[in-house]
Amino acid sequence: TEVGKVLSGKLLVFDAGFTSFHTIKLRDADPACVVCGDNPTITEASLQFYDYKKFAGGFDHDRGPESAPATVPAEWRVSPQELEAMLVGGDANPSQSQLETSSAARKFVLLDVRPAHQFEFAALPGAHNVPYEDFAIRMEEMKRLARSAQDDEHTSSVPVFVVCRRGNDSQLAVRDLFANGFKSVKDVEGGLEAWRLKVDPTWPSY
Repeated sequence: TEVGKVLSGKLLVFDAGFTSFHTIKLRDADPACVVCGDNPTITEASLQFYDYKKFAGGFDHDRGPESAPATVPAEWRVSPQELEAMLVGGDANPSQSQLETSSAARKFVLLDVRPAHQFEFAALPGAHNVPYEDFAIRMEEMKRLARSAQDDEHTSSVPVFVVCRRGNDSQLAVRDLFANGFKSVKDVEGGLEAWRLKVDPTWPSY
């Protein structure tokens, strides 16, 4: 073109934060590449059967609570239905007013470890928000919260139910609570997404 430089074989990256541009030279195609090589094993036809979870060594965050693997023992977990029974004293079809009324008389703690903006968007009545990222600096606050849930000072025996969006951070939180002296802690399997699927279909999905 005789004007400037062409980008053939290069990638132009714009950094809006620093209003800067970078040019990256692209390497030549790899003949052994499983996607674009001479004999690809991952094709459009085979892609639907590709085991991405095995390849990535993780799980699909965008496919709901069933994707969240259990990282804590089964006895440390409860189902959304079991949490519902705890919240309303066994009523199978609680109304919103029942949930709000029962929250005042609870002898356990419902801990929501989602980020504050998610908690403000939607939360179970009576839940207390301590984002998991704040656990290290708010552990004493959670112990005081547990003490307030019963009449004596035996903090470690107060049941604590931990919920998050999809059941990932809540499992990490359960481990941390046990490590800090709590003796009765339960993770809510699948988090609030599972609550929507199995208990309350009106719960917002986001």
